[in-house]
Amino acid sequence: MRLKLVIDTGSSCIPYEYHGFLQAAIYRALEEKKADFYHNVGYESHNRHYKMFVFSDLKGNYYSDGKGLYFKENAKWYISSLDPDFMNQLYIYFTFQGKIQIGKEVFDLVEVTPMVDEVRLKPSQEYWVQTLSPVTCYKTDEKKYTTYFDPKSSDFENSVRTNLEGKLLTVLPDTENEFFEILEVQRSKMRIVKYKQMNIHAYNVRMKIRCSDNYLKILMHTGMGSKNSAGFGMLKLEY
Repeated sequence: MRLKLVIDTGSSCIPYEYHGFLQAAIYRALEEKKADFYHNVGYESHNRHYKMFVFSDLKGNYYSDGKGLYFKENAKWYISSLDPDFMNQLYIYFTFQGKIQIGKEVFDLVEVTPMVDEVRLKPSQEYWVQTLSPVTCYKTDEKKYTTYFDPKSSDFENSVRTNLEGKLLTVLPDTENEFFEILEVQRSKMRIVKYKQMNIHAYNVRMKIRCSDNYLKILMHTGMGSKNSAGFGMLKLEY
């Protein structure tokens, strides 16, 4: 399931580091038990924990003055998860409140709309996808040094595949017949996103992928790569 929120930001400045504020808005919207599970526990597979939700950047026309973002129109924001109860709680909360807090500012919600499941399977199992929030894949060594992977590298593809396997194993017993590969990469642009005092290297990118049906559903509902619950790796399918 995917939820679309349309936010009237008026003439207010949205800080560049807004991803943490959007994540906090999601946790505030959940019932206490559900929020605690997603924030502190998540779904476990092979000693790894996955939050299993993802959200987009704020979308729309904007300009920057060096302090933050000023939207020229209502901003659009998308949230997705495999968990229907998670999504239903968000829908009820934001519809009832009619407002959303981003940092210290509170904004009116013009629209809160559940979206039709856009995962339409193809016999070829080949798809073009575009990021709605930048995707990040990396490894951290024993000295805590982080190496980020370029979408054109085999390390990136392997990292995505490993992440998909771990996520799917939280809901299915095995991944024996699953597969994922990147066939083509276009318009790859690296961004440095500041999130909770960390500078994360991530990529806005369009790519052609070939993947199994189950992996595609995981990609579209929980995101690609790492740090999905912090607003990285949300995708849309292009038909």
